[in-house]
Amino acid sequence: MHPWRTRIVLALLLLLGLVGCGGVALPPLPADMVRDQRVSEEVTFTLDYTSNPRINYAQQLRLTLRDAHGQPVEAESVYFDLGMDMICLSGSKPVAKALGQGTYEVTTVYVMAGDWRVIAVAELGDREVAAIFPLLVNE
Repeated sequence: MHPWRTRIVLALLLLLGLVGCGGVALPPLPADMVRDQRVSEEVTFTLDYTSNPRINYAQQLRLTLRDAHGQPVEAESVYFDLGMDMICLSGSKPVAKALGQGTYEVTTVYVMAGDWRVIAVAELGDREVAAIFPLLVNE
C-alpha cells in the first residue's frame, strides 16, 4: 500500500473514532424558541423556551439533561419551580413529561409580566440537581 493511502486510511479511522466519542445531539430548536444552558453538579441543563414569552398564553418549556460527556441523563422526575422574586410570587411547579434521551417537556402559563425565574429541578437518585434560568415575560 502506498504511504499516502495509509495516511488517508489512518485519518479516516481517527475521524470515525472521534465521531463515536461525541455525545448525543440536542433536539432541533424550533424557529420561535431560544436556548439557554446552565451547568450544575456536572449536569448540563439546556432549556428551550418561547422567544417572546407572554402572559396568559400556554407555552412550552423543553429541558434536556446531559452529563459531562454529553450523554443523556435520565431523571426519575423533572419539575419546574416558576416564580417572581420581586413580589414573592410563587408560581406553579409543573411536572415535566419525559420524552426520552434526557429530554423533558411541560406546558405552562405565566400570570404576570416581569422578571421570572424558572428553576429546573431534576431528581437523580438520592439527590436533586437544579439550575436557575432568568426569563422576562411580556404582556
